[in-house]
Amino acid sequence: IAGLSGSRLFEKAKLAKIRENDVVRDAAINCGVTYQNVLFDSDTDQKVNLLAVISTISDEDTIIWFGKNNDALECNKTDLTAIGELITNLHAFCWTKNAQIKTAISAAQTVKEVTEIEINYQFPED
Repeated sequence: IAGLSGSRLFEKAKLAKIRENDVVRDAAINCGVTYQNVLFDSDTDQKVNLLAVISTISDEDTIIWFGKNNDALECNKTDLTAIGELITNLHAFCWTKNAQIKTAISAAQTVKEVTEIEINYQFPED
């Protein structure tokens, strides 16, 4: 970017890294979670829907819950709770990683340091 001062270039690099992080973070949050070989949505709507259903069914009831690819799984309250926990764990991981990355961006002193910050939201497998 010809003609930009060093400080302006540095600020542009930081803003670009923040935007890159936000896109990668949001994709990771919404990538889905797998339970009993079915991929389920992992967005906030899914969490709200799970909470609503969990609060209305008995421990003995079952319900067909559809995954991200319209795969059906017969679930009881324990299954729905487990899916919700997977989503909660994914979100906690992503938001913790987001804070770490944004702290690193803020602390960077040079364009080189900014560009070397790795943005990786690969959720660790158990």
